[in-house]
Amino acid sequence: MTLTLAQEIEAIRLRTNVLPALQEELQRAGELHAPLCNAHEGIGALWEEVHELEAEVFHKEAARSYDRIRTEALHVAVVALRIAAMSASWGAQEGKAKHS
Repeated sequence: MTLTLAQEIEAIRLRTNVLPALQEELQRAGELHAPLCNAHEGIGALWEEVHELEAEVFHKEAARSYDRIRTEALHVAVVALRIAAMSASWGAQEGKAKHS
C-alpha cells in the first residue's frame, strides 16, 4: 500500500509526538491508579474521560485550549488501552467464577 505524502507526515507526527506522550500517560496512570477491577469500572472511567474531552472541545473558541484537548484525548486513549490490557484477565476471572 502506497501512502500519500499527507499520510506519511501524519504517521511521522504520530510516532514522534503522540506515542511518546501516550507512553508517559500510561506510566503515570499506572502509578496513580489501581488496576481496573472489571469492565464496568473500565467503562465508567472511560466515560468520565470522554466527558472531560467533550467539555474541552465544546468550550467557546476563545476559551478553548488545544493543549487540554490533547491531554484529555490522551487520557481517553490510556483508559481504552488499560481496558484492552485487562480484558483477558477479567475473562479468566469470570471463567473461574463460572466453574466454581
